[in-house]
Amino acid sequence: MARWVATVQTLFLLLLVQQSWHGSIAFAPPQPSSASTTATKNRFSKDLATNPLHRLMSNDETNAASLSLSSSTTTALSMQMDGNLIAETLGYAVGAASLFLYTPIALRVVRQQSADGLSLSTWWFKLSAFTCSDLYATSQGYPLSQYIDWIAITAEVIVNLCVVSYFQNKMDKQFFINASVFAMTALALSQYAPPEVLALGQLGSTALNAGALLPQFMLNAKLRTAGDYSPVTAFIGAAGCAARLYTTMQLADGDMLLLASFGFTFCLNTAMLLQILWYGVMVEEREIMCVLTADLAGPRRATTTTTKEAI
Repeated sequence: MARWVATVQTLFLLLLVQQSWHGSIAFAPPQPSSASTTATKNRFSKDLATNPLHRLMSNDETNAASLSLSSSTTTALSMQMDGNLIAETLGYAVGAASLFLYTPIALRVVRQQSADGLSLSTWWFKLSAFTCSDLYATSQGYPLSQYIDWIAITAEVIVNLCVVSYFQNKMDKQFFINASVFAMTALALSQYAPPEVLALGQLGSTALNAGALLPQFMLNAKLRTAGDYSPVTAFIGAAGCAARLYTTMQLADGDMLLLASFGFTFCLNTAMLLQILWYGVMVEEREIMCVLTADLAGPRRATTTTTKEAI
């Protein structure tokens, strides 16, 4: 008998070692059968379902959860609609204000009968930059309120380009050839260019905007005057770009290309305004209000140095 007991113990130990080796042994209290567990759950659910107090609490909790979800959704939609409405209103306001962006420059040139204080290449660069932006915005299907100011500014740039060219005696045959080539290129891009090319053009418009004001920065520094670039234009440009940062987040899903373009142009216009104020107040020793309202004043005394830039 002892031998059989020892044999059984040995086999049991070997079995334990084997099961432990394979990780399949589990010391747990006995569990009820699945059939018994299912029956218990069904009976408990039935008891709860027939309990009026539980039904009342369940309905109240369900209604409260539904009301909470509905309220949260309504609030989120209301906030989004309010944000979009504000952005659209602000976009059209910027578009209206942009009509006065470059108008002061043209009026000053016509009144003074001189455009020597302006760089002609600035307006070619600006025309290229805003044309690229117009093409990109239309290709993306953005709402008109997002880029209506670009369309207005493009028209103003064309007017200023013609005015400056005329008073600098550069509205010649070459001018019309350049204008024709530019117009045909823009038309071809609008019809046949893939979205990737237009996106690259929008990225390039940032560099073009920098290149547009660079000649004016250099001209003001060379003449050591505030120049003929309007401080009102610089201010409206900076304010408009700041507003466009908000409308881009609301109406264009935070388009990174547009955000980078508006942010960079904001810095450029701010720098131009500061340069005008520096040379007007610190170098020319004029009152700050005289500098800011120079568009309304009569012709200033001619400088000893004039420019004949023909880029």
